[in-house]
Amino acid sequence: WIRATLEDAKDKKLRAPDSEMLFMDSCFLNEINYICDATKTKFEGIMFREGMNLCWYELMIARDLYRDWAVRVSTPMHELVVSTFINALVIMMAPITPHWSEHVWSNVLGNTHIAATVCDASWPVGPHDPLLRKQYFFFRDTLKNARMALIKLTTGKKGKDTGKINH
Repeated sequence: WIRATLEDAKDKKLRAPDSEMLFMDSCFLNEINYICDATKTKFEGIMFREGMNLCWYELMIARDLYRDWAVRVSTPMHELVVSTFINALVIMMAPITPHWSEHVWSNVLGNTHIAATVCDASWPVGPHDPLLRKQYFFFRDTLKNARMALIKLTTGKKGKDTGKINH
């Protein structure tokens, strides 16, 4: 996914880094910043399983929602947000998967101009807004509930898709 997204950026298939940030761009960036902060706290407390759960699984869930939103509304992802996500992921995974992180940092991203190695890179830090996070969760949960209700309406009594809405 990282390589394909970098190719999309080169081919101008992502929105420009200086373009307007939409609601979901801001939400995803806010979630990245929150997860970076929470992961750092977990790692510093030697709670590596919880930290990995945050920096891999929770971050991937947020990425998938952002990517799904972009596809469904036919709006390209924001290049700055995607770049922030990739860099944050690689740096946060370095304590757990140092070889993969170093390979992606140096060979795929070519970030040696930022830091010689991923281990020398500074931990990703950014502000996160608790209110925006609540709005994001409300949006995410509402979307999930709407999809579940639609599935329930379009499914027959035996659970098979009938293709029509039952009243």
